[in-house]
Amino acid sequence: MKELIMKKISDSEDICRVTHIEPIVNIASGKSIVMIDSGLGDPCEILTNIGRTNKKAKDEASSRKEIIDRIEQWLSACEKENWFEYYNLARLVSELNDSKLTRQQKEEAQKQ
Repeated sequence: MKELIMKKISDSEDICRVTHIEPIVNIASGKSIVMIDSGLGDPCEILTNIGRTNKKAKDEASSRKEIIDRIEQWLSACEKENWFEYYNLARLVSELNDSKLTRQQKEEAQKQ
């Protein structure tokens, strides 16, 4: 039973982490195991509470999904924009170096 509770708590923490939701404190793994070991908490009740908490976290995650998707699209667009700026800067530097080399070659040709 302890392993099942630990797995459910781990699942809940993963859901909270992925969706950027603050982890729920009342299902802390150490606290739950201590309550079971001491006989103060009913394992079935703790498991039910964890199940409710997981459902609540999943509902919150689904409501935030659209917002998270938009943020990820925006971050992707920012990354592409930065890449284009870097590419244009590198191209400009290359063109300036080429024109400098061409100018130097013309000057050497005129000296001869």
